Amino acid sequence: MALSQLSQQLLATIAYCDQFHFPLTKVEVQRRLIIESDKIKAKAEARSATLPQKIIPSLIELMNQGVIGFENGFYFLTGSEEAVALRRERAVYSSLKWAEAREVVRMLSWLPWIKGVAVTGSLAMDNAIQEDDIDFFIITQENRLWLTRPVVILMAWLKGKRRSWRHEEKNSWCFNLWMEENELHSPGLNQSLYTAYEVCQAKFLLNRERVEERFIWSNQWVAQYLPFYFIDRCEAPSVTSHQLRPKYVFGQTIDFYFSWLLLLLNEVAFYSQWWYMLPHRTRERVTRSLAFFHPRDTQKLVDNKWQAAIKKVTK
Repeated sequence: MALSQLSQQLLATIAYCDQFHFPLTKVEVQRRLIIESDKIKAKAEARSATLPQKIIPSLIELMNQGVIGFENGFYFLTGSEEAVALRRERAVYSSLKWAEAREVVRMLSWLPWIKGVAVTGSLAMDNAIQEDDIDFFIITQENRLWLTRPVVILMAWLKGKRRSWRHEEKNSWCFNLWMEENELHSPGLNQSLYTAYEVCQAKFLLNRERVEERFIWSNQWVAQYLPFYFIDRCEAPSVTSHQLRPKYVFGQTIDFYFSWLLLLLNEVAFYSQWWYMLPHRTRERVTRSLAFFHPRDTQKLVDNKWQAAIKKVTK
């Protein structure tokens, strides 16, 4: 099947989300457009002015070829018509889970060591099913990750929401991504389309000292895959002061006067948790400044489904 370059890129973009039963609007197709390139900001800015006018003809080309369909404002792969209704249904479940996620972040906000909390996974896309857990990404103060983690896990356990090793408890809280603010651009974030999507889709509910903006700025490599996702957020952030609640200020004061003791306790906590996790370890990545708990090779699974979806409609 002969397709223009832009049509191929649009097909790849729609197919990538098809495996998640997530049809896209025209705006979403443009923002998520997959263009793998070494040139980042300049190339994205050069194309952004003319791209909206070019997308519609290319989408029409794909529809005429019978590769994609369009219904109620959404584009999807041919054969995935049910995804439109499914997306709306999941948006309802997601709205309930967002309320729960905000309550979790409200409780976490009293910890002075937590700089940022983001929701990832299906909920970040408003695509959660009723029994999905809520995935959280937490950024902590430097040398405080391993002190923070037991407090957060204890809170989840007390609420009956802790997810245990290799179990699939429904509707749990999954704190599977941890990073200290000095490691915002980390070797743990391998540069791939899958990881670029994870970075871009993270929705921050707690953002202290502009850690969200610093995280985005530190990971501009995502533009090698998704050059239009953060095109409007490409300036280096400056950390500014902000109004803090009294209990948070008190926590910062305690942290300041006991910094050396807390540094030692964080080191002890790291080794204690590292030894506890050792018998359970699979593909997890754990260092002093980050912890990525992904026991399955999700990236490989997603890539295989993506390629299979493209072949299904172009064979």
